[in-house]
Amino acid sequence: MANIQATRILTDKQIKQKIERIAFEIYEENHTYEQIAFVGVAPTGYWLAEAIAGEYKKISKQSVGLHKIEVEKQAPVCGKVQLKAQAEELTNCPVILVDDVLNTGRTLIYALQPFYHIAIPKLQVAVLVYRDHKLFPVVPDFVGLALSTTLQNHVEVKKEGNQWECYLY
Repeated sequence: MANIQATRILTDKQIKQKIERIAFEIYEENHTYEQIAFVGVAPTGYWLAEAIAGEYKKISKQSVGLHKIEVEKQAPVCGKVQLKAQAEELTNCPVILVDDVLNTGRTLIYALQPFYHIAIPKLQVAVLVYRDHKLFPVVPDFVGLALSTTLQNHVEVKKEGNQWECYLY
């Protein structure tokens, strides 16, 4: 993002607090199941799913699965959506679809496709930042930060090593 002023909207500490809170909220709604699966939209959504799953394991005795889904974010209708999990790994357990930023819902609506043919009891969405410029009917169940922005703004979540940051451009 050259020549554009960036404003840090979340620090590493704040993001880690939000990840922990999201894990607790997910546990509150899913603690009665024997297992749960986190599926992250690669790359950043997967990193977030990995972090939430790590926090979830600290508070739950459930079996926790972690999987990746690849969606061409710039042209999801043209690209192939690839779920990096076998249907048996997700059958009969709640699935938490995780992405870093939900803006229009376009990426997540396409990421839902592989779940149409898997017998899951429920599918919920978790995002770190929710911008609410919906063009598609996707509403997150778990949100770290709801942020009012213009359509011209861009939100980016970065992770280097163990350090997280979130910027508004």
